[in-house]
Amino acid sequence: MTARHRARGLVRSITVPLLAVVTVAGVLVGVSSSAGASPSVVGGCTSRVAGLNAPNPITVAQANPQFSPCVFDRVSLADLNVTLVPGIPPLSGVNAQVHAVVSSSSFTDFGVVASTEAQTDAGRVQIIAPGLFLTATGVHSQAGVVLNSECGGAANGDSWLGSLTINGHVIQLGNGPLTIPVGLRIVVYVNQQLHPSSHDVTQRALFIQFSDKRYSLVVGEAHAALACIG
Repeated sequence: MTARHRARGLVRSITVPLLAVVTVAGVLVGVSSSAGASPSVVGGCTSRVAGLNAPNPITVAQANPQFSPCVFDRVSLADLNVTLVPGIPPLSGVNAQVHAVVSSSSFTDFGVVASTEAQTDAGRVQIIAPGLFLTATGVHSQAGVVLNSECGGAANGDSWLGSLTINGHVIQLGNGPLTIPVGLRIVVYVNQQLHPSSHDVTQRALFIQFSDKRYSLVVGEAHAALACIG
């Protein structure tokens, strides 16, 4: 496995040739959170191994699915096969195979400091869909928020991959987010971060946007948020 590549810096864009099931092997997923004693602070956190954003969304091995509040939760799977998008002959669909998965969440009171943290890890990911054959190793994503008693603080996210191959081409990974147009209007985003506010962050190791904008696929997604109320 190559060195970790972290999600910082400017977005690079490269194009790879076209080719035509998601396999996540050796996955460990964890979510943890803690919140201070003050009732004016509310928080949430969740992580999922994989998820299909669609008219009929599908989530694979999600910890703390209600997001808020952060409570103790643990999900474990030995093996799971699921069809995310049924195929229409002669085109193949999108299927998922998950092996050795653990998802967990917890709540701890730290008193004057409130924090949430979520993270996912996947040893190997393989995605096969019309126009796309993707393999990644060493997939990691994490997100966290820390607030003090005066509601000051920040949200931070980070993710990296050990290696990435798309349609037979090894992708050179740098230290920042990467945008990869594949063809058939499919775009792969590596180390994507959504930062709607200073106290809310979603980190995605992989995000795949299909030509039909109703469908997108995430692998290794972590989301954490804290808010002061009253």
